[in-house]
Amino acid sequence: MNFPLWQFGKSRAGDGGCRGGYAVLAAAPEFTGQRLAILRRISEDAAWRPKGKDACPPATACWPLDADNWLLLRFLDDGMDDHHRPNTMRIEAVLAEHKSWEELYRLLPPEAWPAPAPDGATAIDLTPVDQPGEKPAKKPAAPVLYADSGELTSTLFTPLRSRTPDPKPGPGASPIPHPAPPARKMTGAPARLDHPNRKSPWRWISLSLLAALSVSIVMTMMKQAEVEYWQRQDERSEAEATRLKNEIAGLNNANRDLETQKENLRRDLGKLQHEVARLERAAEDALPNELSQRYNLLKERIASLSASLSAAQKDMEEFKNILRSAVATDGRRNDREPGIERAEGH
Repeated sequence: MNFPLWQFGKSRAGDGGCRGGYAVLAAAPEFTGQRLAILRRISEDAAWRPKGKDACPPATACWPLDADNWLLLRFLDDGMDDHHRPNTMRIEAVLAEHKSWEELYRLLPPEAWPAPAPDGATAIDLTPVDQPGEKPAKKPAAPVLYADSGELTSTLFTPLRSRTPDPKPGPGASPIPHPAPPARKMTGAPARLDHPNRKSPWRWISLSLLAALSVSIVMTMMKQAEVEYWQRQDERSEAEATRLKNEIAGLNNANRDLETQKENLRRDLGKLQHEVARLERAAEDALPNELSQRYNLLKERIASLSASLSAAQKDMEEFKNILRSAVATDGRRNDREPGIERAEGH
């Protein structure tokens, strides 16, 4: 009987081991919606009890969907993975539609299943197995485990006693399977898909390494941000130093212009004073009225020149104060920023 197949586990390597992380390896188109949600819960919940190098025997189970539709599951131990961790979980699920409980019961024994399906297979053939002398158990209303040796742990399934002890066991009596341990109470969040064996120490080692790597990445990002911040500060300081140097050069040029104007005013004043002396000497020969007029004009011109000279001296003092303030500011900045040379030409 051919059934649609869904597979979960790690990819099988050519050397017989498994590699990569846990993932869905194959899924027939019939597995959608609620069916996929159920299978995801199962893959997050089921795990093997660690047995080291010893492989755990297969376990089978069923999950009722509705009136006559079922999910049949086989849990397999796929051995070592590429990190030398044993007891790799593999889950195969088939969709059995329109099957009575009596028909389904014959598909539950591990003998009804063939060899493990290859990666990527989306269909599998199951062979019903007759169990002489055994009556089907009562139709379950919840997920149950049929064949389980005790190594499978799951909070979603309850054990189904498929066989009952024979009061007078004889040579042909059917063996009594080991009942599965009672279901554990679910606490906390379900296990992650890439770590179904929640008791494996590798999980904690992986989490520790991941935490250390995260801290290292955060510290590196913080250091990089700090370096970028100081680089920006250096760029701003260099730009400010260049601006101050340009301002000092402009002030020096203005100072030279004022010095030139001052010298010109001094020469003009000297000429006027010489003219006044000459006029005073010639005053005796000039007419009184004319001399008085020229003398008054000269006095007004001298007063105007004196006022201009005073204004020029006042401007010189203000300029010198501005120049001293700029030089002092540049000196203090150079003391704070060793990389910036002190502006010259004060």
